[in-house]
Amino acid sequence: MPPKTESELADRRTRYEEDLPEDRDNKVAQLLQEYSHIPADEIEPHLRSVRDRAWAIFPYTCIGAWRFLDLYVTKLPVYASVLGRLRDGGDRLLDAGCCFGYVLRQLAADGAPTSSLAGSDLEQPFIDLGYELFRDKDTFKGSFVAANMLSPDGEGREELNALDGTFDIVHAASFFHLFSWDDQVKLGERVVRFFRPADSSKKTNSGQPRLLFGRQVANIAPLTREELAARGEYRFHHNPATLQQLWDEIGDKTKTKWRVEAELVPETGRGRREPAADGTGKEPHKFQLWFAIYQEE
Repeated sequence: MPPKTESELADRRTRYEEDLPEDRDNKVAQLLQEYSHIPADEIEPHLRSVRDRAWAIFPYTCIGAWRFLDLYVTKLPVYASVLGRLRDGGDRLLDAGCCFGYVLRQLAADGAPTSSLAGSDLEQPFIDLGYELFRDKDTFKGSFVAANMLSPDGEGREELNALDGTFDIVHAASFFHLFSWDDQVKLGERVVRFFRPADSSKKTNSGQPRLLFGRQVANIAPLTREELAARGEYRFHHNPATLQQLWDEIGDKTKTKWRVEAELVPETGRGRREPAADGTGKEPHKFQLWFAIYQEE
């Protein structure tokens, strides 16, 4: 989501990190070498070229700070189940706010059929750069749509609407936390439309519940909406309890029911995440929220 003020834009421009993060578990190199067939000595200049062109399009923090190289998804407790549903159960997945589509490529590298994968993002150039980053324009059979999910009359709406009722799983990372509570409700309503209808003839192919999963910036003690407004802020960052409250409200509006499973995960250094045992004494903005949200029949 673009910044709303010049100061916010200036702040984002300070988040450009020159050095590549350490690839502690070698996942980035493995993905680019084995999936994209990029020689090891070409990886760093390739990454720098794509990152700098993306930064010129818009200075998102996830681009400037190399966060798109954090293949966190493989560490999620739900990842093995998601992969099995795609690979063996015939389910389909949409990555909402996919940026370069790096999560989709990790799933593909781990055996998910690309024809079962799709992504959406606000910026078409990011989608195009994703094909260049992973060098798979001719082999990735999934689809991408560039559209604003909060703009029902915006460009790409017909392509986005064509995805309604066709997915069993939605992934959303660093997405919902960009918005206010009210806009998160609207996004949730939009996401619900992507799922297959919950009638007896159209259950998920795998037979598993419809699922939204991902991560976002967290706050162990969120401010109320009124407190945020008084401070001139609008983004609502959740803890597990408020995330359930959000999805209760979305459920009321869509006549569906959702169960949130979430954990606070502290930042312990770039690229590393460890589960939070106790939030006492921790700084609220240092946490992420890893979540899996299941539809209940």
